[in-house]
Amino acid sequence: MISGFNSLTLTPAVCALLLRPTPTHKARLFLWFDKMNDWMQRVYDASVKWLLARPVIAIGSYIVISVIAILMFVKWPSTFIPEEDDGYFMIAIQLPAASSLERTQMVGKQIDAILSEYPEVKTYLGVNGFSIMGGGQLPNAATYFVVLKNWKERAGKEHTAQAVVNRFNGQAYA
Repeated sequence: MISGFNSLTLTPAVCALLLRPTPTHKARLFLWFDKMNDWMQRVYDASVKWLLARPVIAIGSYIVISVIAILMFVKWPSTFIPEEDDGYFMIAIQLPAASSLERTQMVGKQIDAILSEYPEVKTYLGVNGFSIMGGGQLPNAATYFVVLKNWKERAGKEHTAQAVVNRFNGQAYA
């Protein structure tokens, strides 16, 4: 009902406002823009006409550009902005739905034992019965907040936050 009213009344009114005739006098900025746009269109048209007359060159340039794109995709990092080591990470634990708080606490003790072995960990806090992912109290969930030591005390790529998380995941899932 609302869509029908909109399409029959408001949309034609907005179109009438937007599709007014172009004024005969344009500002210099718009004249310059139109001139540059016309020039770029002429260059593009000439390039396409030239490539259509030479299909082997067109296909060859396409293959070269594709190979360069693939090589750049493989060589460059996977993210535009590199990951930042904030000096902490969080762990969300989710056990099966029928798990009791006692079972969650037993898993928490295993997590405590793993984190206690890491020289990079300054301190950590585990909250059994709280799900940071679900945002509430669940007997089958736990959340850990792990604070790492200062960057000066854990120099090297093997001691970054991401390296510690990867090592932890390897041990926790084993």
